[in-house]
Amino acid sequence: MKYVPYHQLGEMPNLIVDGQSHPKTLLNLSHWPKSGTPNELKDDLSAQIVFNYIEQPAFHVNCPAVSNDHFDEDGLVGIYAVLNPKHAIKHRELLIDIASAGDFGTYKLPQAARAVFVLSAFADKERSPLPSQIFQSQYPEMAASLYHELLPVLGDLLENPDRYEQLWLPEERFLEESNDAIANGIITIEEIPSADLAIVRIP
Repeated sequence: MKYVPYHQLGEMPNLIVDGQSHPKTLLNLSHWPKSGTPNELKDDLSAQIVFNYIEQPAFHVNCPAVSNDHFDEDGLVGIYAVLNPKHAIKHRELLIDIASAGDFGTYKLPQAARAVFVLSAFADKERSPLPSQIFQSQYPEMAASLYHELLPVLGDLLENPDRYEQLWLPEERFLEESNDAIANGIITIEEIPSADLAIVRIP
């Protein structure tokens, strides 16, 4: 199996991760509503659904392609895990935390925040070390290029995070400053549960 851009799937049987099913999709592994993901595999994140899939061979499908119709961290982690299950299982906790940080803005491990800072930088046309032409293309082509470029980056990032320090360090410092400002009362957060609302006051 290999990653194939969504718009290039054609008549190719495929597995979809974190996206909308294609006419030739054999199985969809997504937390999106009405995705068709089997109940036995469902979870909060598409990345978690993929790990559930990896651990339950009865649901495995034999097809040449895995894809997604958009680019984000949850989709990237899920596709990486499908293509590299042994390495993904080794880093399961971190990968799920990366997906959570990317999709929900919450994380447990500092390494997950750093990874998302790196991936976000790669996907940002203003900061990305990738060729600028990628961000001048139409969205389907841009998303495909980001998957092609960042699937190997994610694998390397799991093993060698310090190699990408110049991308995550500035964001980490800003995060630390923000947390300090909250702790010192410079930034305040007022929660109003009855309205499911939080008011953040920033100088």
